Amino acid sequence: MKIYSLKNISQKKLRELFARPAIESEVVYEIVKPIIADVKKNGLAAALKYAKKYDGFEENNIVVSKKEIEQAEKRLDHESKKAMMTASKNIEKFHVQQYPKNYSIETMPGINCSREFRAIENVGLYIPGGTAVLPSTMLMLGIPARIAGCKRVSYLSPTKKEINPAVLFAAKICEVD
Repeated sequence: MKIYSLKNISQKKLRELFARPAIESEVVYEIVKPIIADVKKNGLAAALKYAKKYDGFEENNIVVSKKEIEQAEKRLDHESKKAMMTASKNIEKFHVQQYPKNYSIETMPGINCSREFRAIENVGLYIPGGTAVLPSTMLMLGIPARIAGCKRVSYLSPTKKEINPAVLFAAKICEVD
């Protein structure tokens, strides 16, 4: 790791360190456009074809069973589970405070105005897998979805064989099955 001191760094070097490559959206869209069309037309078969091509996924079963989730939990060490439980409590504590409150107000006699918040019924979560497994993403997305009251929460995570046990345990914590 290289450490830079702000006292001894030029503005040019600082801009260079924080620079990120620009993504040319039009170029990316032209690449993914036929993939999207194929998946729209051919559904799961096309999605599995691309999962195999880009992720090396060889399975036909894309649903994780309760048994797989239980086995994943058993494979995780105590410290990892403890850390995820602590993170879960902190994330929940923070997001519960964000939950909006419904209200109704009589602006004039007989005139009632109200605001009602409703959760999105169905949500899909993308959880990075493969070379960058991020169970924290499951916690950061799954917990707010649960707090909001989303009725159906689904997730996917790229994998070659099986979803990482830490992602499955995080899903269990979030009550996403």
